[in-house]
Amino acid sequence: MIKIKYLRKAFAAFCLFTLASFYSQDAIKPLTIAIDIGHSPRTTGSLSARGISEYQYNAIFSFKLLQALQQQGYRAFILSQKNPEMTLLNRARLASIQANVLLSIHHDSVQPHYFKSWIYQQKQLRYSDNFQGHALFVSSQNPKFEQSQQLAKALGLALYQQGLRPTLHHNEKIAGENKALLNPALGIYRYDDLILLHHSKIPSVLLECGLIVNRAEELRLRTERAQQKMIRALIRGLRAYQHSD
Repeated sequence: MIKIKYLRKAFAAFCLFTLASFYSQDAIKPLTIAIDIGHSPRTTGSLSARGISEYQYNAIFSFKLLQALQQQGYRAFILSQKNPEMTLLNRARLASIQANVLLSIHHDSVQPHYFKSWIYQQKQLRYSDNFQGHALFVSSQNPKFEQSQQLAKALGLALYQQGLRPTLHHNEKIAGENKALLNPALGIYRYDDLILLHHSKIPSVLLECGLIVNRAEELRLRTERAQQKMIRALIRGLRAYQHSD
C-alpha cells in the first residue's frame, strides 16, 4: 500500500516536471543565427564618403556581432566565412539548412542624383549628407514573411529604444527607391526582390546599419561605441523575438 502511494506521488511529480519542461521549451524558441556579410571582396557594394568599401564595414560589424552573440550563449555563424564569394542563392540555402534566423548586414547609400564631390586625402570622392539612420528590410516572397516582420519589429524597437532612428529615404517616390514602408517609426520596409531574403526559408531581415556616404554618419559608424551600441540593441531584439509567441 505504501509502495503504491509512493509510486503515485512519484508519477505525479514526473508528470508535472515533464509538463513544465514542455511549456518552458515551447515558450523559448532556440535560435541559431546565420549572419550574412553583405556583398563580397570582389563585389564590394557602396563606397563610403572616405573611399572605404561597404564590404569592409559589413565584415567588421558582422564579426563583432558574431562574437557578441556567442558570448551571450547564442549559436551563430557567418554564412560566407569559408567562401567569401559564396553566391546569394547558396547563402540562402545554407542559412535555411543550418539556422532558423537570418540577419544580413549592410551599410547604406543614396541614389546618384544626391551625390556631391569633395576632396579627401587628396582624392576626389562622392558623398551625400542628405540622409542618416538605419533601415530594415523584409521580403513578402519569403515563406516566413510574418515571422520576418516580427523579427524586424523586435530589432527595430530595440534600436529605437537605444536612441537610434531610421532613415525613410527608401520610401521616396523616385527610381531606385519607392520601397513600401511597413513601419515608419521603426524604419521597416518591404523589398520583395532581395534575392537572399526571397530565397531563404527562415525568418530573414536585412539591416542597413547607416549611411556611409554621409560624412558625419560614416565617422560615427566606424567607432567602437556606435558599433557596440547597435550590437547590444540587436541582441536585445533577438532575445525579444525569441520570447515572442
